[in-house]
Amino acid sequence: MDLAETVKVNVGLFDQFTLLYGMTQGNAISESIAMMLGILEDIQLLSFAFRPEVGFGYMPDWMHKSYLFNPLSYKPHTNSGFAVLFYIALAFLIVNTMLTIVEGFALNGTRIKTVWPLHALRFVTKLKVTILLIPIYEIMIHGFVCHDAEGDVRHMFTDPEKCMSFFQIVIPAAVGIVYLTFKAPLVTLVFLRINPADTTHGSKTTGRIDMVYTLLRFILVIIHEIAADNRISALIATITVISFIMLVLTVRYQIFFNGHANDVRAGIFAASFCSGIQAGICLPVGSYESPAGFAILCVWLMPGFLAGFLASSVARSIIIRRVYRRLKERHGQLESGVVTEGNTILGSKSKIDGSNVIGGSGTLKAPQSITRDFIVKKVDDIVSTVTVKPLQIFMSPADVEMSCRFLQYNKDPEAFLLADSIFDAGIEQYPNQGGLALMKSYYMSNFRMGDLDQVWDYLDLAKSKKPYFDIRFFIFFEERAMEQEDRKEDLMASHLNITGYAELMAMERSARRYHLEAVLALKSLWEYLKSDKVATDCIPFLLGRVDENRRKADRAYRAMLSKYPNSKQVLREDIENAEAREAHGSRGEADEESNADSDNVRRYSGMPGIREMSMAMSQVSEMEADVGTEERNQILSVEAMHPENDRSSVDATLRHRASIAAPVRLGEYPDMESGYPAQEVKTLDKIGNKSLGFAAHPAFADDMTKRVEEAKRKESRTWKAGPGSMNVASAILLGLLIAGCVLSIITYEKITSAVNEAFQRMLPRATLMRLTLYVRLMLTAGTYGTQWLGRPYAEWWELELFRVNEPAKYWIRVFRFPIISLQQFNSYFLMEFLFEEENTLLAWGLDKFFDPMAQLATEVRLWLDNIKENSDALEDMALRGSSDFLAYNNNNKTVMFVLLALIVAASLCVGVFLFRPVLESTARRQVEILSLIHSLPRKYVNEKVDALEVEVENIMEEVEDELAVGAQGVQNSSNTGTIPNESIMGNHSKRKLTKLYAASLILVALTSALMFAPSLDQSVKAEQMIVTIDQLTTRYYSVAGASVLALEIIANDPYAWRPSEAQIWCEQYLKMYDDAHTGLIQSGGGSPSIYDFPSVAAYELMEPLCHSIDTMGCDASVRGFNATIGYTYELVTSSMTNIPTRWSDNAHAFINDPLEQRTFLSPRINFIVGLLEDVADATTRENDLFVADVTKRNNSAKALNIFLFVLALTILILGYFLVFRRMVSDLRNEMLNISQLYFSLPLGMIQSLPELKRFIESGGAVTSMSRKK
Repeated sequence: MDLAETVKVNVGLFDQFTLLYGMTQGNAISESIAMMLGILEDIQLLSFAFRPEVGFGYMPDWMHKSYLFNPLSYKPHTNSGFAVLFYIALAFLIVNTMLTIVEGFALNGTRIKTVWPLHALRFVTKLKVTILLIPIYEIMIHGFVCHDAEGDVRHMFTDPEKCMSFFQIVIPAAVGIVYLTFKAPLVTLVFLRINPADTTHGSKTTGRIDMVYTLLRFILVIIHEIAADNRISALIATITVISFIMLVLTVRYQIFFNGHANDVRAGIFAASFCSGIQAGICLPVGSYESPAGFAILCVWLMPGFLAGFLASSVARSIIIRRVYRRLKERHGQLESGVVTEGNTILGSKSKIDGSNVIGGSGTLKAPQSITRDFIVKKVDDIVSTVTVKPLQIFMSPADVEMSCRFLQYNKDPEAFLLADSIFDAGIEQYPNQGGLALMKSYYMSNFRMGDLDQVWDYLDLAKSKKPYFDIRFFIFFEERAMEQEDRKEDLMASHLNITGYAELMAMERSARRYHLEAVLALKSLWEYLKSDKVATDCIPFLLGRVDENRRKADRAYRAMLSKYPNSKQVLREDIENAEAREAHGSRGEADEESNADSDNVRRYSGMPGIREMSMAMSQVSEMEADVGTEERNQILSVEAMHPENDRSSVDATLRHRASIAAPVRLGEYPDMESGYPAQEVKTLDKIGNKSLGFAAHPAFADDMTKRVEEAKRKESRTWKAGPGSMNVASAILLGLLIAGCVLSIITYEKITSAVNEAFQRMLPRATLMRLTLYVRLMLTAGTYGTQWLGRPYAEWWELELFRVNEPAKYWIRVFRFPIISLQQFNSYFLMEFLFEEENTLLAWGLDKFFDPMAQLATEVRLWLDNIKENSDALEDMALRGSSDFLAYNNNNKTVMFVLLALIVAASLCVGVFLFRPVLESTARRQVEILSLIHSLPRKYVNEKVDALEVEVENIMEEVEDELAVGAQGVQNSSNTGTIPNESIMGNHSKRKLTKLYAASLILVALTSALMFAPSLDQSVKAEQMIVTIDQLTTRYYSVAGASVLALEIIANDPYAWRPSEAQIWCEQYLKMYDDAHTGLIQSGGGSPSIYDFPSVAAYELMEPLCHSIDTMGCDASVRGFNATIGYTYELVTSSMTNIPTRWSDNAHAFINDPLEQRTFLSPRINFIVGLLEDVADATTRENDLFVADVTKRNNSAKALNIFLFVLALTILILGYFLVFRRMVSDLRNEMLNISQLYFSLPLGMIQSLPELKRFIESGGAVTSMSRKK
């Protein structure tokens, strides 16, 4: 039995097909989201090649290479975290399964009552088969192989017995793998929409390639899990092969009707293919500590993408042009009479003389002798004729459909004929391909290439070919859609199915419910006006409820009309709702919606029955107000106006309505829109108000329509734009916030660079002292210490380039044998000169320092004669660098305070001087207009309440069955049918809303102040940090200076400082050291202690140091120690806490030693000179820790600053749009609703009330927001 016939008699199979169709079809997912999901799905392939184990360059942890292309591939590194992730994925699969089961029962017939579960099922299914497929499958595979996240071990391969401890994950993982393995390919096979006229991302020709893609990805995940430890080459080979296969399939078959969608997908697969090749190249090389290689590989993805993109486009063009060329060649064969297989007589008949053929036909009926004689005479022609094979027009069945895509932009009759010829040729060449017949039926129905009879014929032809499952699935539902379209009374949805019908019913019930709620809200308004005491402030609240429910009903009807644009029933209900909106005073969007209604009526005016229906609607407006509901329904009935739409007039053999099935071709109706001829009809602008409790007064409409409409348009433009000053002030406030955030971020960057720069500026003075110390040791003591020379100054000099042009102020004594001269330098050229002299010293050997003539002939004396001057020059440069930063920092803080004050002032200006007057003026005008309502006669109000009560009962009788509750139950369950307490309605007052907006502005100012707090705090801490850095370098500088002067005291060089002065300056440096060291270890005095920084404190207290001069290291078994001079194991391997203290003790003791003991042989001098290098290295290390700590704090403060900026910006934007603009819109709607309420009053009543008459005659007299009473 054929599948279609089986489905008809098998209810279970019908339900399964219905559920599968409901899961995969429909427009619940926007095309833009679907397109992004598809692109992200394909990009996930890159994550397998860009894994850390492949061997790419180093990248930070937060920018993991695989996560860059597939963030969903992240797996926790703890077993508990992975368990949470696993159960989240399992819950997702369970939810998808439960939704499938629930909707499977709900879709049985039309029992579905709500649409959102079906939409949720479609969306979950879309996620499951696209971007979540690989991550969920990876998680399930991880769980099945007993993956130990903490040790990154897969016990299934190493120790299967340990899997018993993971059984609570292994068993659900196995079920999930089986579920995904079978269901995902099946859903992917039919998860598409076949619509050649639709060029969106979701419209495809087949799902088979996507099913292959799904299976290949499953294989890739499994191989990745198996090869994760030691078979990376297998993973790379797999990703390369899969990418190549998908690239070839995409380029060859072009499954998307949108050509660019194919090109983009081919480009992504080509980039994945290139990434696999690149990964294979990089694998033998290994990883390296540089992000440059990874960045280069990422850049090289772009050429691969462009190559795939162009390959797809070029291949599509070649395939299509080849088909067109072959089609013309085949036609030329037939025209020229070339003999072809299967068509011999037809092809050669023109070459046979007609006189030798009886009757001139193609059938040879002549006597045998005549025939043989004739053949013998033609022997030369016969032996020279070659029977050729017919040209193969298409290389694949996919080429047939691909060659007809020109109908997307060309719908001329000639184009239809060409497409028909191409499909016929394809069916002739591939007679067993049922998919071609199905595709032609889609083209015929979507492009209107023929009538529905022909569509049925090709569907029957497709079924006769016994196609595969997916083709049968689409054939079955195409038939069901057409049959459902035929059965559904007055519904002209193009491809309605059981899910579409259920959705329509649910949307219709929702719209009618909102319509009922609006009428109930209107009834409660008039009941409140009926009471003895009416508070004017409460009326806007009641009017707002009417308008809110009316808007909901409008949106529901608009959604129905957009989803089923060809339905006369939906259009009729929308027109009824529009009339009710006009009658009930919901004018908040009257202009826009009335225009939309007019456009819809004009658009569908050519549909059979719509013109008559619109004319009947016009007649209703001219009837008396007391016409009953039943009579009105009879008038509005399309069946009564259009007899040919009666079910009895439908020919059952045709299986469709004759009135809607006739083919419409371009050219028959030159003015046609949407395929129907345009006709002149009455639009909503000409349709009167249908009575729902209000009486129409045509005289007003004739006299005042133009004036009122002009006033409304003017007011609408004014209220939409809002006050210009308000918008400008809000923009200024926004600009101040952005400026403050940018300034704060710049401050953080400046702080980080300034702290490091401060150290670099202060370091050279101590380095110069160290160089001088080793020059003295080489010159006097004969110690060869040039290995400590050559400390680079180049980076520091770059910081001082701006001092090139400063005036020279330092006088230096230069000894050039035999001349002693004084030369003047500025800061920059002094350091350059010292660097040159240092290079000169480094170029000499030790022997030249002991040659007296060499000493006299060199400038080595420069280091010893100008110690004080050089040190002062460098110290002055360091202090000036610090002072420059402090000045910048002070100016920066001043600017921050100014910006903060401006933000507070702008917030105050917006709230007090701009926003408040607008609301007060509008509120006063609203009270004036509302005061007119007190003049309404009590009798009219009572009649209005009674009329609305009758109207509510009539509506409830119509919707009682659909809403599945009684009339009284609907009214009792409705919140809009009751009058709230006046205190609740009073909360709607503008004073309350004004306070809300004022609170939002206060929050903006508060968050702005908090936004500046981190940067200001870091600025203050930076100033203190500069002091700490200064103390750190001063301690180091003092150690170096005192050590140098101690040597000068020993050397007693007549050319250097006098011994007495050296003694004084050495004591001064020791005092500087004591002060700096005390400032570093104690808090207070405007600078933090080094123990306030955890990393520095840990280094000071715990990290051991090795004596720098001793190259033997810290191993006690290797290194020798001299306890007599203090080189003990405890000292050499101790931390920075003891080193400076021991140096200080020995330096002070050296100064106090007797003169005869202060020689180069003194153990103390060797000790303090030796410890100098430890202090130097430790100082640099501690500064690096300072900078790292400051950078970390700056990053935390920057993150907090950005968060506060985003928070302030969010509050400002939400306060402006959700509070201010919403309040403005609400005020406008309320005043328009009040005006419309007055406009709907009877003419006689308006004439009897002078104030109300003047208000009506003035066109509503709604003042703009800028006008003040």
